Amino acid sequence: MSSAKSVVIVGAGTVGTELAGEIAAAQPDKDITLVSSDNTLFPMYPAKLGAQLKRKLERAGVNIVLGQRAENLLHLDRPYAGSVKLTDGRVISADLVFPVIGSRPNTALAQTLSGVATAPSGRIQTDKWLRPSKYPNVFIAGDIADIGDGMTIVAISRQNPWLIKTLKQALKGQAIEDLKPYVPWKKAPILLPLGPKIGNSWLFATVGDWVTRQMKGKDLFISKYRKAFGR
Repeated sequence: MSSAKSVVIVGAGTVGTELAGEIAAAQPDKDITLVSSDNTLFPMYPAKLGAQLKRKLERAGVNIVLGQRAENLLHLDRPYAGSVKLTDGRVISADLVFPVIGSRPNTALAQTLSGVATAPSGRIQTDKWLRPSKYPNVFIAGDIADIGDGMTIVAISRQNPWLIKTLKQALKGQAIEDLKPYVPWKKAPILLPLGPKIGNSWLFATVGDWVTRQMKGKDLFISKYRKAFGR
């Protein structure tokens, strides 16, 4: 990474956008290009969020290519050296190409259950109580669960409290169907630092550098999880 002079990041979701900002902040001498198939950044959120992120990335020296797909990715699961051909015919050569267009969850364990159905995304379909199979007291959560949430830590932070409460009630003998179903995020909050100092977030309203820095940017939750794991 340190020896690469040019970097292309294909995919401008939360991971790709944050990666572009982190690289630009840590090594501003690099030629960084962020490629998105959408015509704006984060089109599912208010336009202000994507517009501010785009402006800050460009000020940091990131080249942003919108409305283009990469047609010749050599790998989908790891970075590599090579070039990226876009749908408009342009070819961008890079010392390092990061494919960040979404991951597929490891559902091998859940697939051993009888009656499991897989969504086109590769995630496991569930009922309203996060149950994936014909077994009434087996539940799943997180990235493998196709319940309407994204594959993010924000999603699991909503699912876990519901699941803990539901399991406690089930252990007391209450029928699952009589309990309140899980309700996924309608529009989940996101935190998008672009390095340790700048960024934008959507916390049911678009907020900027200071809030993003205090909540995530300054240490990317490292201290939080060290504490959680007793370190």
